Amino acid sequence: MMVVSVVLLALSGYFVDPPEPTTLVFPPFGHCMGIYRAGTEELAVLLGGLVRFDDPQGLSCVKLTAWDDLSSPGDDDELAVYGVNSGSSHVIYNATMYTLGLFGGEGSGADELMHPHGIAADPDGAVYVADTGNSRVMHLYRNGSRLEPVGALLEGMSEPWDVALNGRGEIFVTDRASSLFLHLESASDSIPDSLSLDRPRGVAATGGEPWAHVGNEFQVVVTGDGSGLARIEGMQVSETTDLTSCGGSFFNYLAIDYFGNVWVTDSVRHCIHKFDSSLNHLASFGGYG
Repeated sequence: MMVVSVVLLALSGYFVDPPEPTTLVFPPFGHCMGIYRAGTEELAVLLGGLVRFDDPQGLSCVKLTAWDDLSSPGDDDELAVYGVNSGSSHVIYNATMYTLGLFGGEGSGADELMHPHGIAADPDGAVYVADTGNSRVMHLYRNGSRLEPVGALLEGMSEPWDVALNGRGEIFVTDRASSLFLHLESASDSIPDSLSLDRPRGVAATGGEPWAHVGNEFQVVVTGDGSGLARIEGMQVSETTDLTSCGGSFFNYLAIDYFGNVWVTDSVRHCIHKFDSSLNHLASFGGYG
């Protein structure tokens, strides 16, 4: 849970009046023992000072199949959480429910990263990282408490910024500098479908997840270098919106929830915006501080 706070800690910029209180609340004490966020001090305790928070970027949370206790009728709610620490070129993750692990370090080798941004993971242990500085998407695999490199996807992109997975293992990647949105059927697919979008950044996808309340299949992409959103269906734009719809200042990363609602971080307004699946603004949460 310590790494979940990376998104909240990353919200920084100029001071603005906070939005009105909305639908989000902190989880009860019994669920997280009062730990809602972590700073440099907490990170130093868990990692012995090996790395500090430095330009936190993408985040992915998943319930690992390997952690599912089939012998117990109780709810297995432990999450594997992966956060990108772009400034140090690391992925920080919970190696166990009590310890953190690191993968990467600045470089271009198979076990190194160069100022990465987005990240996505699936329940079977696959992890994909938009390795921006190395112009590739890295495919990693979780082996127990360790992340190990499998190989690189889509090498030779201009500026891979974010990566997302749906419930069928399809992979979606944004290439910001080339203004391309890319779709791979699987990690073994070497010829992606592509769609031209204006300087895409964050991406989220849904489709085929057994837990989803609605069966809609779509992706949402941050466009215009942080100024707009586009809903994609069948590699075609079906809906768009922009910052004026929510009083926002800069869109960063996205997530799609159980009901198909879209959540977007805003690093200048220091908040999270909530949209429905058609990109109608519903609420905003958070403020500077």
